Amino acid sequence: MTIEKKKALVTMCFGDFEKIAKITHPSLKAYADKIGADFIVINEKKLSKKFIHYEKFQIYDKFKEYSRIMYIDTDVLVRPDCPDLFEKVKEFKLGIFNEGAYEDYLGVMKDACAKYKVNIPKWDRQSYNTGVMVLSRLHRQIFKKPEKEYSVYDGLSHYEQPYINLNIISKGYLVEDIGYHFNRMSIMDSITGEHRLSSYIVHYASAASVPERIKVIEEDLKSWEEHAPEYFYPKNVAVKVTAGLGDQIDAEPVIRYLKEKVYPKDNVVVKTNFPRVFEHLNVEIYDENKVYPGFKVYETLPEVESPVWKYLAQSLCHTTDFSSISVLGWMIPDIDKQIKLEASLKEAVSLLEIVGRRDLSKYVLVHPGKGWASKTFPKEYWQEIINTLAEKEVPTAIIGKYISENQGLVDLDCPQGVLDLRDNLDLGALIALISQSKILLSNDSAPVHIAGAFDNWIVLIPTCKHPDHVLPYRNGEKIYKTVSLYKKLVCDYIDSTPTMVEGQTIDYVKGDIIEYLPDVKEVIETIEDLRVIDKEECIYVR
Repeated sequence: MTIEKKKALVTMCFGDFEKIAKITHPSLKAYADKIGADFIVINEKKLSKKFIHYEKFQIYDKFKEYSRIMYIDTDVLVRPDCPDLFEKVKEFKLGIFNEGAYEDYLGVMKDACAKYKVNIPKWDRQSYNTGVMVLSRLHRQIFKKPEKEYSVYDGLSHYEQPYINLNIISKGYLVEDIGYHFNRMSIMDSITGEHRLSSYIVHYASAASVPERIKVIEEDLKSWEEHAPEYFYPKNVAVKVTAGLGDQIDAEPVIRYLKEKVYPKDNVVVKTNFPRVFEHLNVEIYDENKVYPGFKVYETLPEVESPVWKYLAQSLCHTTDFSSISVLGWMIPDIDKQIKLEASLKEAVSLLEIVGRRDLSKYVLVHPGKGWASKTFPKEYWQEIINTLAEKEVPTAIIGKYISENQGLVDLDCPQGVLDLRDNLDLGALIALISQSKILLSNDSAPVHIAGAFDNWIVLIPTCKHPDHVLPYRNGEKIYKTVSLYKKLVCDYIDSTPTMVEGQTIDYVKGDIIEYLPDVKEVIETIEDLRVIDKEECIYVR
């Protein structure tokens, strides 16, 4: 006997859920009408002995009349433009959302296996949320009610769902994951950064009380009415920019690219202790006193336990590239990697008040940076450079800040004729100064990265990282108007082979740091050569 192919949208409603049903069932009924399905409400107790949740197994008998059934919980809203899931999911597959891909349900499944005495030898984090299911008659046996009704527990009680999961997985049914857009659970808020109402089907299952859920559902229905027919809701993305000033400046191109080309219409929040670096971007700077619910959080330099560290070593690649991969999962194009910073008129005036009416375009800025042992040079080395520039009457300024005994600046004596700007500039004024200068001489330090936003010469003395991993991208490359002077690098002496299993560090110096440094004479000659180059567009490689 051939049974007519009929479709039904089935839901279940008992107790307090009747209050929710008054608001949600019209959307379910409208969807059923749209896809040509009968709308059926299970509201009569027939099967359950202990837990009302097991009335869901009435679906078994519904297959006597219907060849295809879509089950949707009562605490669910369906958006008016939702596609027909019967068309999306073929009859030989079971359409359902694998919530286990995003949340750990190992404890639930272990307890369910023990209580129902079922073994799943090839479990792969499947934990299907039964609030939305697209079924056909071949799935009928899944809903044959068990004799015993268990509350499966892992801190929260789970009822019929673990048993249905056991049936689906152990009996090898073909599953099509319909994804969270067709069963939007609250756990997806911080995972995706998407507003829940950007999904077609929103599921309000939570620990919230019925009155609280009703209030949220009513507000969401009103919001859908206001946003129809586009239903556009901006994503919520937060980027945590960490580490030192130089690392954060190197992340600026990534944040800019993310906002301008990846999330141009969305909400982007940046958490940083250097807000000046990002103030020119159309992003909100994180406010410690404000709550940011439902934001997807990325980190430019995550902790070493993060998966990205399994494949990348931040010290052995460019920081902009590392930040790009950490945040986006891929590298932005080289042409987009140039740092963008602009000195404001206020900052330029502030600088003028400090330095007076000097022609800064002729100045050599020297930053004797201090930090890791591998990039802290002896005082005598820096002092000889400064003294020689002063003797040659080269317009020179010493820049930087003293932060602590081990960080900031090597303490030098400032010879006569050299402009001493140490501890005298805030970040804005420093940016204004570097933007106007002719040459910057520094070790691997923040001023190098600031200079990446401008068109001056960078003379880098790298000792720990390869210069290709330090120098900023300008005009789509890292050799534009840059000179790197060194004898050898600390990174050349560490074990960076793929088979290396023990941690390595580039802040440790093998031998004496002076063995890594170029001769002072070479540094001075380089600066003198660059001072007489007038064609700013030329490239100098030494």
